[in-house]
Amino acid sequence: MTPDGSSFRLLTAEAADTMDVLSAVLRRATDLTLALRRDGTIQAAILNPQSDIASNLNHWIGHHINSVLTIESQEKLARVLEETSVLSQSGTLDTPPMELNHRDSAGLSLALRYSFVKVSSDDTLLLLGQDLASVAESQQALVRAQQRLETEMRDQREKDALFSVLKNRSQNAVVFVNSATLRIMDATLPAQRLLTNLGEAVNGKSMRSFAANEAEEERLATFLNSPNMEQNRIDVVLASGSTATITAEKVRTARDFVTVCHLNSDADTSSVSDVWAEMARTSPDALVLVASDGVMKTANPAFLDLCEKRSIADVTGASIIGHLGRGQVDWSVMSDMTSEHNLLRHYQTTMRTDHGAKIPVSASAATLQINGDLMLALAFRDTPPEFSAEDAALRDAESVAELVGKASLKDIVSQTTEVIEKICIETAIKMTKNNRFAAAEMLNLSRQSLYVKLRKYGLIDKTDLD
Repeated sequence: MTPDGSSFRLLTAEAADTMDVLSAVLRRATDLTLALRRDGTIQAAILNPQSDIASNLNHWIGHHINSVLTIESQEKLARVLEETSVLSQSGTLDTPPMELNHRDSAGLSLALRYSFVKVSSDDTLLLLGQDLASVAESQQALVRAQQRLETEMRDQREKDALFSVLKNRSQNAVVFVNSATLRIMDATLPAQRLLTNLGEAVNGKSMRSFAANEAEEERLATFLNSPNMEQNRIDVVLASGSTATITAEKVRTARDFVTVCHLNSDADTSSVSDVWAEMARTSPDALVLVASDGVMKTANPAFLDLCEKRSIADVTGASIIGHLGRGQVDWSVMSDMTSEHNLLRHYQTTMRTDHGAKIPVSASAATLQINGDLMLALAFRDTPPEFSAEDAALRDAESVAELVGKASLKDIVSQTTEVIEKICIETAIKMTKNNRFAAAEMLNLSRQSLYVKLRKYGLIDKTDLD
């Protein structure tokens, strides 16, 4: 070998023992070694006996290497041969390893990764090859595994979607509990209403936490921890005030045991509370219960449809502000007016859906005290623009008619327009608590235009916050 290790001297015929050693090294270190003359003719082919390559490549010897290479590989190797031809006997060859594909007249197809060594004495080029068949098989196996994984993920998403539909449409109160931790993994809407009275999300909470007291917690835990579920039915007093009969069975999933609990309330199904709950569920108006900070606690199916939500879980814990057309402005006006008067009627705004649509709505609200917390019960009803304009015209028709005969048509129209404009501005200023920016946005006016109209109607002094 030369000092830099890049080439070696050609072995002479007299050094036969050394040649045998070199041949043995190449046979063991590579899958295939080819010796090429300067013109590209194959002088020798040394095969590793443990390689999967065909055991006899004698028909390659004496032929140009292009005769056993694919066209793209011929072009790649031509650059290496050209580089080799310009090197002196003491020169080095710094060509990086290269992948070449073989295909000969016998139908043999091979893919090898070659390193190149130039023999300095007679410009012989050694191609030290490693078989890529195992690498190709590994890559194909990875591709097949990836395809299987994508198919399984797609199937799983479809199953999750179907399960979500079944769960949200089910009329049965069913709770899925992790058998080891007793935490709720999922529950149907009737089960959520039975456990909390408000239909709040229960996922992740301990099943024991919904019992009325410690004694009921222990009874429920003992029942759920029963290894064989010998006692498959129990009556439990819930924290919500209801008494539920729970039947359970354990099923094994891919990872854990899950206890499937079926809940039946002992309350009369025709009770007033149940009737009201059913009315809220089937109401065409979108109903939602919101905390004082704007966080939604629960909603009925009509609200889910209005906001294009898939399930109650998508609503619970989220803020309603992002769905209001004017965002924080709408929420501030609605919450302040409701807190001041305990109710709000016919507040016109828009609702933003998950897909970016804006739907005109009329909102009503009332305050509720639930477990010591102040909450807002909001109801939204679709109000298409053309309907709203017509409805407003009908409401004003009677008052306008009283002016007929007392003034000309032109004066009636002028005075009525100014009165309505002044009333609207005063109402907006009052609803926003003198917040001019919010009032201008509510009236769809620029802030400058609002100032002009405030001065016109003598309202600037009343609302000046500077």
